Order: sequence, then C-alpha cells, then structure tokens
Amino acid sequence: MLLCNYDTERRDKMDLLQIPRMIDISGVRADVSIQEVDQIARVAKQFRFICAFAMPCFTKLMVDNLKDEPDIMVGGVVGFPSGADTTFVKLADAKEMMSLGVDELDMVINVGALKSGKYDLVRDDIRLWWRPLAGFRSNPSWRWLT
Repeated sequence: MLLCNYDTERRDKMDLLQIPRMIDISGVRADVSIQEVDQIARVAKQFRFICAFAMPCFTKLMVDNLKDEPDIMVGGVVGFPSGADTTFVKLADAKEMMSLGVDELDMVINVGALKSGKYDLVRDDIRLWWRPLAGFRSNPSWRWLT
C-alpha cells in the first residue's frame, strides 16, 4: 500500500493499482509514429491508465485501438502545443475531435496572451471556445492547459 497525503489533516491509503487511474498517457510529439500510437494504446490497456492521447492526425486510430476498453478514455488535444491558434480554429479542432469519439478535450490556452497580461483575451478565448461545445456531447471532460 502507498500512503498519499491529500491534505494536512487527512491521510488515506491508496492501492498501487489505483495510481494508473490518475494518469494520462500521451504521444503528442510531432514525430510520433503509428507504431508508437499502437504501443501507447497497448500500454494504456496493460496498466489501465485513465486516458490516452495522440496527435490529432492519429486520434481516430487511438479511438479505434481503445474502443473495447470502456474504462479507458481517449483524449483529443486542441491548440496544442502553443495555444496560439485562433478561437475559430480551436473550436473547429474540438468539434472534429468530438466527432471522432474522444471522451476528453485538453485545450491549451493562449500562452503568449497570458504572458503578455492579456487576461481578457485568454478569458474570451476560453469562453468563446467552450460555450458552443457545452451541449455537444452529454458527458465530456474539459481541461485547460497552460
């Protein structure tokens, strides 16, 4: 058993088999091959990772590889890696990822705008991207990455 400290007042025991259920596995480098995507799917199955990601061009392959694994989600990346895509492009990418059958979307916020102190631009990008997708699928998982 592994001891995890969730907060200063409480300690819970966690079974080592629960740890992979907190880990996303990904192959989101520009040079990832089809063979590596297949390997990532095999590793996700072997260790029961919670979610697996591939670059957008291989997302459908990942969905197909994990279609018989209902407890392993497939994620789609949006605005990866810089977040510098326009809101329109992010929205189109997200809709495509959802149409491919992803369970989770990870959107990269506009890092350049954030570093420049343009918080309104970052907020509006998230708001304009998220609202049209809110009803797109019954149970999506959304995360914003910086």
